[in-house]
Amino acid sequence: MLAPMTPRQFTAWADAQCGGVRRTRPAPRYVIEQGLKEDGSKRLRCIDDDRASGVNDATGEVESVDLISPVWVVMVVVAIAARYMAAGIQMTRCIVALDDYSTI
Repeated sequence: MLAPMTPRQFTAWADAQCGGVRRTRPAPRYVIEQGLKEDGSKRLRCIDDDRASGVNDATGEVESVDLISPVWVVMVVVAIAARYMAAGIQMTRCIVALDDYSTI
């Protein structure tokens, strides 16, 4: 993560560090205030607009501040396990990571 840059600054950085702008995928970042933490500091939610950079081309999901419940992830795993069982195939180990469900 780098500090915000103007287009000219970004071009100079990309030329020096990455071999040019075409070898990068910058993503605009938006910060949304979500009240206060217990210690009185601001609770912030950062959303990277990866749609603009093309990173999200492989997914149909769109990130927003109105997140689904983490229970949804468990329901998907249960549905996958049911399909494996119906086909008589032993399911491989499944690891669920909910890192992106936290706020800073």
